[in-house]
Amino acid sequence: MLPTIRRLCCAMPGEDVHSLIRRNALMSGFLSDRAFIKAMQAYVQHDLRALPKFLPQFCSGVDNAYGTPMEVLLGRSLLPYYGSVLTAEAYQRLLTRILEAAPGVGRPTRLPLIGSTSLFAEPHCAQCDSHSERLCGMAVVMSIHLPEFVTHCGEHGLALTSASGSATYHTAVQMPPTEVRERNAHEFSVRSSQLLREEFTPGARLEHLKGRLLAHGFCTKAGRYRLQAITEATADAFEGGFMDCRLSEVVANGQAAQHAIAALRREGRQLHPVYFILLDWALDRCSPNKVGVERTPRRPGPSKELLHQEVAAGKSMDQIAKENNFSPSTVAVYADLYSIPRATLPRRKTATVTDDVVAMLSSQTPEKVARQVGLSEATVWRIGRAAGVQRCRSLEDLQREERAREGQRQRWLDECLTHQAWGRNQFREGVPLVWKWLYRDDPVWLDMHSPPRRRSSGAGSRLSLEMTKLLVAPALAAAHSLDRRSDRPLRRSERRMSEAMGLTPYEFVRLTKLESSVRELVDTRGAFVRRRLRWSARTLRAAARTARWRIVKKACIATRK
Repeated sequence: MLPTIRRLCCAMPGEDVHSLIRRNALMSGFLSDRAFIKAMQAYVQHDLRALPKFLPQFCSGVDNAYGTPMEVLLGRSLLPYYGSVLTAEAYQRLLTRILEAAPGVGRPTRLPLIGSTSLFAEPHCAQCDSHSERLCGMAVVMSIHLPEFVTHCGEHGLALTSASGSATYHTAVQMPPTEVRERNAHEFSVRSSQLLREEFTPGARLEHLKGRLLAHGFCTKAGRYRLQAITEATADAFEGGFMDCRLSEVVANGQAAQHAIAALRREGRQLHPVYFILLDWALDRCSPNKVGVERTPRRPGPSKELLHQEVAAGKSMDQIAKENNFSPSTVAVYADLYSIPRATLPRRKTATVTDDVVAMLSSQTPEKVARQVGLSEATVWRIGRAAGVQRCRSLEDLQREERAREGQRQRWLDECLTHQAWGRNQFREGVPLVWKWLYRDDPVWLDMHSPPRRRSSGAGSRLSLEMTKLLVAPALAAAHSLDRRSDRPLRRSERRMSEAMGLTPYEFVRLTKLESSVRELVDTRGAFVRRRLRWSARTLRAAARTARWRIVKKACIATRK
């Protein structure tokens, strides 16, 4: 049990629990146990968007001065933001993990790495800081400033600032302001703050969103979603973009709609609040989908009582079908479904007969084979064509098939020239008729003349070229700041570079996987040793007779035996 803090700082309404713990740690530095201060300082180094892991211990340490753990979770964390779009079962599991301090609790849902980077720099609103400095004597972090892609204060409408400097990745992804971007960014921030502050019932917002999709025609009554129509409507609704280019990228490439529909379609899959906000907001801006007209219901088949009466009267399946306006095949299927006995002719075309026909066609004409096996001549020709017997193919058939094959191939090559940036899946969705014909009748040629298969190399492969280039400026600034930090050169390791850019080492490695110029800024062991030795030699103004051990000692390089 951690000791109780004897002096507490006042809490601002809406202040995040991370900020509250940090301020208590600073105030109680000389009054509390050193182990408690160390534990709290280590705690606040985590991602600011993560849910608190040791909240019961903190509330016990302050004698519940700020409320019970549940009250702190609902009023001073991002739990309402994440929990409002979870199902009731997922929300209850999340609460159990937090209150029991289970390992691994961070965020219940995460975006792809393009937008789910950790937040270490504290965002501030000038008006919120002014108000908190009057009451508390220092600036605090508000919960409404912490959700992903929030660039404006949802209460005052002012742009958020950070004390982390211009070398961070989060600063580099901000686009030049325009009227449309400012308006969209402010509206997104307002909707995020509403999602955080409004009372909610777990699972209710998901059902409301499904109802809106059904009312707009983007979902059928059978539960089928029209993904392409939803993707196009979402992209059109936010055509002007946002201040954060990562959010614009997520909307433009269709990831927002795809992930949202995948979460709604599968039972038990969790929906991220960003996707919920974008999809709900897009439905406010777009008009109902005209394609979403329900088809007329199918005509019910013949009832069991009707078939029993007709069969008992001695009528055949064809007579029953003709008198009741059904097809003979429909009547036969329903008779078998109801287990009603019906007279059927024995099948002459069995698997054994088919094999015999194919073997006989190698040496006899289709007319002779038909007379010998007791099948019609047309049936024998169909069996021969399906088996690829050349005798059953006339010259006209071969010429017709060749013309069709050449036409489909030429259409495919024309599409490949028109859409050179498309991949295999995009061609399959863009020209489905040509792809189906070639996949069925000419698969080898289709595989040879299709784009090369793309192998996923991790989260970085989902970044566009423009998004990847945004990593260069903050990486260069981080490298220069490390070089100027000390007189003696420091090693530009992944950890130091990621800290300077405001990322975790994992995020730094994954986001720079496709950008070789950024990876080259990270020092290998050999490159670092060479830089340190050159610096040592310049410092000592080493002459030709200077002992090498002096240069190595000045460089503080551990020699390996």
